[in-house]
Amino acid sequence: MSVNDNGTLLVNALWTRKFETGQFDRILRLSTIVAVGVGILFAGGWTVVPTPTIPTSLQAVASVFIGGALGWRLGSLTFIIYISFSFLGLPLFIAEETFLTLNKLTYGYAIGVGVTILLSALFAARGWYRHLGLGILAANMSVLATLLTGMFFLSFNQGIVDAFRLGFLPYIFNNVIKGIVVAIILWGCWKCVDYLKSKKKAAE
Repeated sequence: MSVNDNGTLLVNALWTRKFETGQFDRILRLSTIVAVGVGILFAGGWTVVPTPTIPTSLQAVASVFIGGALGWRLGSLTFIIYISFSFLGLPLFIAEETFLTLNKLTYGYAIGVGVTILLSALFAARGWYRHLGLGILAANMSVLATLLTGMFFLSFNQGIVDAFRLGFLPYIFNNVIKGIVVAIILWGCWKCVDYLKSKKKAAE
């Protein structure tokens, strides 16, 4: 997949670089974007939604959105700062676990957040989130990356069968719903951007 994401990132469409008049404006823009992204990741990890199967956080939704909106460069920086804050004591998840206190059963899922961001960013670079069908496919494959990464690390302690049964299978349905939801959000944002652009062009 191409990583030439200059024209396919939602963040560039919403906050165009043409308003940058100097180095300070560039630093302010990037700092603001990353700060908001870190906040979204923490909010996703701390928010738990009750479901018919098991309670689930919005971490996957936040991860896919960050990758899809910010791209792999800013998305990676956002993830690094997110993890860095956790080393300082901020909890990654609702269970109040920092990266240093994650137990051997859950640290793989924290790493999976970064994998999901990168994969989502690669799909964004191809413009998949501008189309609802492709966006749903991209979002679900990106969400799947978190589960697979978590299951991979979990298998070292539980064995592959138990890792699949305990760390993958119970979360499939919820994560499919999450993928659909975040794909609709990203697609809707692009529809709004396209609409505003067409209105601006018509007014000129």
